[in-house]
Amino acid sequence: MKKTFALLPLLAAALVAACGDDDAPPTGCDGVRVERFRELVVVDDAVVLGERARNVTRGPFGFAHAMAALGGGEDGGRALARDLVDAWAEAAPTSRVRADLTCAWLRRSSSNACDDTCARCAREDLDLSRAPFRLAAIANRVDLGAHPDALSEAGEGRLVFAVVDGEGDDAAAKPLEATVIFEYALPGGRREWAERFHTLSRYTSFGDDYQAALAAVTERFVGAPRLAQIRVNDGAFGPAPRLYELALAQGRLGPRPLRNTPRASLEGSLELAAWITEHESDVRSDRHVVPVAMRAPSVDRGHVVSVGVAEDLRAAFARGTCNGCHGEAAPTLGGFHVAPRGRGAARLSTFVHDPAAPRKDDLGRREAFVSGVLCAP
Repeated sequence: MKKTFALLPLLAAALVAACGDDDAPPTGCDGVRVERFRELVVVDDAVVLGERARNVTRGPFGFAHAMAALGGGEDGGRALARDLVDAWAEAAPTSRVRADLTCAWLRRSSSNACDDTCARCAREDLDLSRAPFRLAAIANRVDLGAHPDALSEAGEGRLVFAVVDGEGDDAAAKPLEATVIFEYALPGGRREWAERFHTLSRYTSFGDDYQAALAAVTERFVGAPRLAQIRVNDGAFGPAPRLYELALAQGRLGPRPLRNTPRASLEGSLELAAWITEHESDVRSDRHVVPVAMRAPSVDRGHVVSVGVAEDLRAAFARGTCNGCHGEAAPTLGGFHVAPRGRGAARLSTFVHDPAAPRKDDLGRREAFVSGVLCAP
């Protein structure tokens, strides 16, 4: 059951965030220094390309470990891995996911004895050690906990994986234009999670001590998972870049409509315009929740939301859509905020991290939020 809670007074004031997943920072506290790349988003190569991110050893940051934890063990993890690629292909029937991703993965295991197209296979086991997923980032999103439909007041912890053209552990495998994000509802309270992540700020390097401490934090949500959703940003396998959302239901992964993103048949309709107008205050403050029945199963990443309301209200609503956040509403790296290619902070869009204006980017907003939580009475 979702816990009901009263927001701290410092969280009461809200500004419109650039993307609809985000709530605005609290104000009035500059007393705590938050280290953006140690406790908010970890993209350093020593971590994301290190031993703890390897699939073959079930490293705590790796895709294989995350799948096995979700499935309650190796067998369950392999079954959910198959669910993931099947649900992705189901949500994208015109894509090449089955032909170019699933089949290649199956053919890496000789015991499957698959032919060139995987039309015939003796078995269809997906070996997690050979998974085509490589860690790109670990994110602390306690700032999401104040959203009206948040599953936890503590927000989310996230693992961002790049899809590669071989085994994730193989340094020679090249990242494709696709990412898969595991988004976990953090168990417990916002303050305890802000403090837990903040302990990472005391380290001065990304060496073994830091990584061991980070693993202790991530294992609290990866090892005993409460999956909120998996989000797929696919610019590699379809005729056009698309965004998808997957969720667990009765132990299986399957497609789910996108949060706050209207289905195509509603765009330009009186119904959608009336709903936005009725909820104008919430839309402008990024506190709206679009009913599930109105949501799209997937969306073209570059699609611009069209609706018959005043332009500033339309733009505010568009910021809350998946395509708005990855298209018209924010500067991205080819449609990504954490790009599959690049190294270190170069993986991040300037919306997330802008070296020229670090107090105005989204990590600056998250820094202020976490600082406010930590120094609240």
